[in-house]
Amino acid sequence: MTNEPLGSPHASVEALHVLKLLTRRQREQALAHPDLPQLATGTPIPDTLLWLYRRQIVTAEDVTSLSLSVARNYSGDELALRLSILQQMVEVLNRESLDALHDDTIITPQLYQQALEHLPGDVLLPTPGEALNWMLHVGLLPRAEFKSMAQRVEAGGSDDAKRVIQHTQARQDEHKKAVRGVILDGVFPGSRLTWLIVAPLALAGMVWYVVGGSSVPGCDATNTIDTVTRMLNQAAPEGTPKASLHDVKEAGYASSHNIRGCLATIALDGEKIDYAYTVARDDSGSKRRISYVGAQPLLVKTRFGTVKDGDFAQQAKPLGREALEKAFRAGMDGARILPQPRQAFSLTQSMERTREIAEIEPLAPCKEVSPGVVSCRLLIERNDALLGMLNGGSAVMQEGEFTFQRDAAGNGWSVTPQFAGELRQAKIKE
Repeated sequence: MTNEPLGSPHASVEALHVLKLLTRRQREQALAHPDLPQLATGTPIPDTLLWLYRRQIVTAEDVTSLSLSVARNYSGDELALRLSILQQMVEVLNRESLDALHDDTIITPQLYQQALEHLPGDVLLPTPGEALNWMLHVGLLPRAEFKSMAQRVEAGGSDDAKRVIQHTQARQDEHKKAVRGVILDGVFPGSRLTWLIVAPLALAGMVWYVVGGSSVPGCDATNTIDTVTRMLNQAAPEGTPKASLHDVKEAGYASSHNIRGCLATIALDGEKIDYAYTVARDDSGSKRRISYVGAQPLLVKTRFGTVKDGDFAQQAKPLGREALEKAFRAGMDGARILPQPRQAFSLTQSMERTREIAEIEPLAPCKEVSPGVVSCRLLIERNDALLGMLNGGSAVMQEGEFTFQRDAAGNGWSVTPQFAGELRQAKIKE
């Protein structure tokens, strides 16, 4: 772990308190701890936070709360500094949890290497059991393999290995009764509607049939409502009451793209939540395909609410929507510090929507800020484990200004060197 060391004795404890990463009570506990003399002068801040964690002055629950708190209260460089400190500690602890799985021969060397490549730096896996749970969640460990693993450990594994398996099995049972995809307790609210935030946004269904003319089923068509409702209920954990779709209306129809934007509410067990989806027709192939994809209500309102002459109102000129998206996604690849885990494909998941940047929507025409450089105000839907903690879901909407520059030949576009900072400055939309 690396960060700038501090010169005075135990100054890093004080620095954590100043940065609001340590409460006053935790600071007092740290300064009164009998092991404090072992904390060397100049210890880097992330190492100090890890030292406090190992002595249970800071807990796993505290780390989750800190992640929420700093993401709510800071932005730009101040946010980046605090997230960097937390991330460095999380990376060390997650590596230790994964190493324990390998050392106790719970996982194979091949699976260990594969997991190591995708180990998250923004979600804490405080125990080997949670690390194994994470591997199941992201698809690195197929459930059939986990079942065989559990049988092998039960037959001849160590007591520690058996406890890890038992912990993971218990967590999986909890997931079936709670929210699909939640790894750590306390990350998401306990509402029974939480799965409606997490799962349906990535849902997609496809129906193959012959349709006449240029028709795209309406948002409130019987087939549409039946299909979307079925997808929602297929995504629900076992034992969840059936959800139903209400207040369905069309936000807009982009006829040039054969796609409708739809708004609705989902009702479940006396609760309601806003929802959105799109209905699109694909004429490629021998049969026409109708696809239904869950979406963020804010994005659907923005994109489809201003359709003009059958097309989206904002075209991101002079780049164009396609060139802007291509440049933005290339910029994300360059700015990313941690590799993204591969998403397992299923018939009920849209691969497009499980990307880190699910959607990009220009909010106004781009403005030239200097020769060959333009600034575009964008609404982005971002699948981010840390930011997603804020809204209890898997994705957040962010709005910000992003600059793009022409290449030397004056043809293609790319993000500017300021892209990473612009991404940090983007505001989270409630």
